[in-house]
Amino acid sequence: MFKKLELISFKLKLVILIGLFSFLVILTLVIYSNYYVNNSMKALETTNTRNYVYGQARFIKNELDNSCDAARTLAQSMQRYDLIPERQRRTIFNSLIEGVLRANPEFLSVWTAWEKHTIDNLDSIYAVPALGYTGQYLGTYFRSGGQIKKEINTSAKETELETEDFYQLPKKKRTECIIEPYYYSYSGKKNDEILETSLVIPVLRGSRFIGVVGIDIPLDYFQNIIDTSHYRKSGISMLISSEGNFVGHPVKVNISKPFRDIYPKIEKQYNITERLKNGERFEILADLNETGQPYLLFFEPIPTGKSTMTWTYCLALPITKLTEAGDNNLFVILIIGLIGFVVLLIIVWIIVNVIFDRLAQIIANLRTMAVGNISNLKYIPITSKNEIDEIANSINTLVDGLKHSVDFAEEIGKGNLNTPYELLSNKDLLGLSLIEMQKSLQRANEEEQKRKDADLLQNWANRGIARFADILRQNQNDIRELGYKIIAQLVDYLNIKQGTLFILNDENREEIFLELIAAFAFDKRRYIKRQIMINEGLVGTCAMERKTVYLTDLPEDYTNISSGLGSATPKSLLLVPLKRENELLGVVELASFEFFKKHEIEFVEKIGESIASTLFSVKINERTTRLLERAQEQQEAMAAQEEEMRQNMEELQATQEEMHRKTRDLEASAADEMENLQSCFDAYKVEAIKKEEELQNRIKELEIEINHLKNDDR
Repeated sequence: MFKKLELISFKLKLVILIGLFSFLVILTLVIYSNYYVNNSMKALETTNTRNYVYGQARFIKNELDNSCDAARTLAQSMQRYDLIPERQRRTIFNSLIEGVLRANPEFLSVWTAWEKHTIDNLDSIYAVPALGYTGQYLGTYFRSGGQIKKEINTSAKETELETEDFYQLPKKKRTECIIEPYYYSYSGKKNDEILETSLVIPVLRGSRFIGVVGIDIPLDYFQNIIDTSHYRKSGISMLISSEGNFVGHPVKVNISKPFRDIYPKIEKQYNITERLKNGERFEILADLNETGQPYLLFFEPIPTGKSTMTWTYCLALPITKLTEAGDNNLFVILIIGLIGFVVLLIIVWIIVNVIFDRLAQIIANLRTMAVGNISNLKYIPITSKNEIDEIANSINTLVDGLKHSVDFAEEIGKGNLNTPYELLSNKDLLGLSLIEMQKSLQRANEEEQKRKDADLLQNWANRGIARFADILRQNQNDIRELGYKIIAQLVDYLNIKQGTLFILNDENREEIFLELIAAFAFDKRRYIKRQIMINEGLVGTCAMERKTVYLTDLPEDYTNISSGLGSATPKSLLLVPLKRENELLGVVELASFEFFKKHEIEFVEKIGESIASTLFSVKINERTTRLLERAQEQQEAMAAQEEEMRQNMEELQATQEEMHRKTRDLEASAADEMENLQSCFDAYKVEAIKKEEELQNRIKELEIEINHLKNDDR
């Protein structure tokens, strides 16, 4: 074999050696670059998928939380049932339930069920023992055919409340519950059954359980989310309950079926159902459809309200989608390396052909020197400028260039994408290819950085939404304290200097104005009283048009931000209307020494929707509280008048008894006087009856006034 190699011409040997060396170097670059790029793209795709799954889960959580908030508000209102006259409680609560259902068209039904002898002492009136109805209060309103209807039965069956999860689970856990998906027909017909779930809030007085408030939600809304979610075109989205039953699935016949029945092998391998019950966040690699194609499954829990029963959003993505971008880059790198290698071979072949004739004598001399030990010679010294030295110099230059290429590739592999590279010449195609590869990697890195920046802004917004969600849930008793917490948090989170919150005061329909309820500047609460009419100034204009106003060129006399160091005019002013389904509830005004960024304005507008919904609920609660207090005052006044009349009657009766005693002694002489006393007694009795009728008329007027106020709120 070696003898055959010796017969090969020097020219071919030179070409083969240089080509082999170049091939090894380029192959090393290709393998290392592909390894680095493939791992980077896979990690990036995995991160993007996690963020997508998290965003979908947060979206579903917000929808469920909104329903829980409505049920929780209704439950809190019902806790104060003792402020309402006993015979009016069921009627007033039925009106509240109907109002909540009308205000939330996405709800199927709003209902409540109470323990025996809790809401009132009238269970015996509503009881129907022959049909099993105990008389316990059961109020249910539901949608049917586009109309809101009330269930005929006004009391519950004892066996129904003792066995059904919708009542027993919250009673046992003493916390909010999400009932497993079930089919239910409000008409009682099998063909009208709807797949739905219930959000149930227990009604507690201290630690005592007295009933529940529930909201029924159709599951086709969540199925629409699953049907429209096509991440990377081949991603499979699923929504699973805490007990491992499918709430949403691309294959609709699988809905309400257990995960363990649809994917038994995955269940057996990873114990999925138990992990879902524990609300775990995890990822697994499995053959989802048993076709030999592995999927990466992302499980993201969805905590809802105060419930310990969490749903889970799952996305299954083929593993090939995570490596697809890296595979495309491998093809590009291979093409660039192959082109560079071919170009290099062509250049070497041309150079060897040009100088070979002049090397004939040198080759003969080299053959004489071939028996020398020169195997370890790595560098050929240059002593003159003859052809051999020029060749040696070229070889040295080539070796140096290849070494530099390897060093450059190693730096690129380490992530130093800005490492400089010196071309051997303007025709150094290998160097140009490496520089082009460097630019491609830099562009990929820049795109990755842009995606990271976008993720940071999204995470910033999500954190802000979460912080405000906590504030809005925890401060629903005092609208002014809630306003202060909102504006203080906005000023702090946006890192600005001043903010004010106006709410719409429509208690007097003939004079509606915006009232300043909270002002915050330089980390201090400001106590300012101010009223602005609609269409007055910038705040009034913002309220009138119901559109965001953003100004950067403010007049010097518009507003000043003052501190201990002096005062100055802000650079920018942001006014955002607080709207709920296009209904104006207030205006947020923010001033800053810096310009507001686009994502900050969008964040304030997004938060404004949640603030508006909470303000709406708080205003309803406050109005309800005022009406209840007014009813209680009227009840106390009526009780005092009844007591006064009772005392007058007792005095008259005592007087009459005394006269009867005296009459026995002076019967003949006192006949006329007795008649006069009887007349007085009859007059007092008539007057007492009139006062009682006036009080009953006043009670009816208060009930009419309460109904008018409820209609205005709607």
